Amino acid sequence: YFIAATLPPWLKAEIQQIRNLYPTNPGLSWYDDSKMVVTIRFFGSQVSNLDTAKKALHSLRTLDCVTAELGSHTKVLGQNVVYLPVGGLEHLAKAVRDMTHQIGHDETYEFLGRIAFVKRNRSYPGTVQLPMIPTTFKGHFDVNTLFLMRSYKDPNGHVRYETIDSVTLGHHCQKCGLSGNLFIAVVPPWAVTKELGKIQYKYCTGNGVAWIPRNRLHVTLRFL
Repeated sequence: YFIAATLPPWLKAEIQQIRNLYPTNPGLSWYDDSKMVVTIRFFGSQVSNLDTAKKALHSLRTLDCVTAELGSHTKVLGQNVVYLPVGGLEHLAKAVRDMTHQIGHDETYEFLGRIAFVKRNRSYPGTVQLPMIPTTFKGHFDVNTLFLMRSYKDPNGHVRYETIDSVTLGHHCQKCGLSGNLFIAVVPPWAVTKELGKIQYKYCTGNGVAWIPRNRLHVTLRFL
């Protein structure tokens, strides 16, 4: 059992494009869309009372949403997993750990925000090399919902993720500067935001320019 934040569709789509560039290798296991999450806190397998875990999850609604920052390049964890670092979630992770300390085991390791891309297949008998992913990443996304999830193996031995419950965090985002402001807007289709994202990546050099992330692109019709 664990608490996690999910990824926006545009980021999942970009990771899928990267995944499609590499041939199938029985020695590697790529994470599919359903497992594209950032784990905030891991409870372990010994959760004696699921209702208590749900109650602890809903206590997090008092926390403010935060903005996650993508790292620029992938890294390797323990020579077994290729992942993309995700920053900006450290304070959220600490607050979650403090508010749910009665659930699961005590954590002794430091929080590491990450999106796992691919890992070595432990059941593969041969030697396999982790792929080098030269893509440069840039962007951020808001984390305004946390999910209580569990991992399990299906009858074929494949690891699956199941969402048990979720909670919406407060409306104040550290980056966007909004606190409960309401407005009516039209959101462009994903194909449009994808093309705009390509323009952002082409011209965003970091020289004092802050591009609007794709998950916030919209046409405001009326500010309430």
